[in-house]
Amino acid sequence: ISLLSAAMVEIQAQNRDRHQKMHTLRMYMAENRVHPAVAQQVQRQVAERLQQHLPVAASQVSALEIVSTSLLQELHFEVCRPHAMSHPILAIWAYMDVAWFRKFCHTSMQIHIFRPNDELFPAGAEALAAYYSLTGVCKYIQEPETSCVSDLTEQDVPGKSWMCESALWSKWVHIGTLEALNACQLLLLQAASVGEMVQQNIVIGKIAREYSSCFHRRIVNAKPPHAPYPTDLKVPFTDQGDLVYSMSQQVQVQIGLTALALASSHATRSGIEKLKDEVRAGKSVVILNAHGHAERVVSLVILNLIDSEGRVLYQIGDVASGVMSPKGPILPAVKRLRSELVADALKRLSEDKLHFDGDFAVDKVEDVIEEKQSKLGVHSRYLRKICHARHFDSLPGLICHFVPGRFRTMSDPADPPTEKHKENKEASEAAFLAGQDFFKDSPVTFVANREEEEEEDPNGNRSATGALYCWLSPSDVHLLEDLGDRGLARCLNCLQIPQPEEESYDTEVDEYPWVGI
Repeated sequence: ISLLSAAMVEIQAQNRDRHQKMHTLRMYMAENRVHPAVAQQVQRQVAERLQQHLPVAASQVSALEIVSTSLLQELHFEVCRPHAMSHPILAIWAYMDVAWFRKFCHTSMQIHIFRPNDELFPAGAEALAAYYSLTGVCKYIQEPETSCVSDLTEQDVPGKSWMCESALWSKWVHIGTLEALNACQLLLLQAASVGEMVQQNIVIGKIAREYSSCFHRRIVNAKPPHAPYPTDLKVPFTDQGDLVYSMSQQVQVQIGLTALALASSHATRSGIEKLKDEVRAGKSVVILNAHGHAERVVSLVILNLIDSEGRVLYQIGDVASGVMSPKGPILPAVKRLRSELVADALKRLSEDKLHFDGDFAVDKVEDVIEEKQSKLGVHSRYLRKICHARHFDSLPGLICHFVPGRFRTMSDPADPPTEKHKENKEASEAAFLAGQDFFKDSPVTFVANREEEEEEDPNGNRSATGALYCWLSPSDVHLLEDLGDRGLARCLNCLQIPQPEEESYDTEVDEYPWVGI
């Protein structure tokens, strides 16, 4: 009975408080002669919001006023830390210096509560903080007047999302408006305070400066066709792996060793030690992902080049010292170097591997992230930047010649062949004949490696080293995939690479000074 009575008393007190607030509001609008239409809208919204149940904010807990400063700082740290740790770079800082991070949370982070239809920030205003959505759903609105969009666009932002991180690393102005669709609870990370705090720790300050530089570089370079324009929600190519991959080796080592110190129990001790050695030597880049797990990062730039007939350029083989070996078919690719942007890596790929002069007509860059479990027990994250481009000129290089009847025969097993072996051999021979027909009509281009010197064989001929490329349609790709490595190797053996100094092609095939394969 006493509990029921206490609940009823509390409800009555809440009702009196609501009635008092509404009475005071009506008096205020009457004294200021507010237009009835506006007064009605204000009263309706206030009445609705007084009925809403919101999470308890720290400012509403009067008992916290008598808590000591040190204990209040510890309480604030416990409340904010789990949410801050969802950002990988903040998690790295937390593990590097717990005492510093406790103070960082107290001075730089606040939790704010927003009601439905509240405006969190308007377009055109200076960005002063980054936001992390704890609960609720927000709506992000872009208009042509303030954003690089042709029409009004709206996008729902679910909980557990970081927003406007650009405010921490640049002088950012909001290009869209963020509104709360329902009651939302957000963590605010104040940009000015972050800048002051990182200067109090030498190691963290160095990481912050490089992180800021890499992030800012991506903001100013984010423009079509290599990337979409940045927004308050997303800056292209600012995945944690992308950013750390572009930092100096010293910072990469600091981040990598910290991440490996927190590696999950699935990783073997020997595997962790091997990865640590690779990180120290600059051979591997390891990060801490949003889930708090260590990941090895590999960044690749891949070219999806289309010609005037809609075919795509593929690499189908390698040539080392004149010996051909099958590869793929795969799209031309290059591993990104440290501090290298996608556009720079694409230029290096086109000039060094394909010998193209000038730029491609790049339509878009597709960001594909693939995760795989490595043998060392640590996940590997492959950051693939697929550049979709058009190029209507021929590929620089030497056109290989098809020599009919020059192929390796398939060896039979020592034991009498079984029926299954005969069927497999017949299928392989059929695929090989189809592959032969394809190479008769489809030119294969040999592109030599620029960075490697050519070798001469005993006869004085220069041995080729490079790659074999071919323009393929989707059906051609399937045909070569059906061949397999063995069948493709037999088909490539029917090709011969002319010497670079050859300019005339009106003699008989047998008189060419072929490279020995």
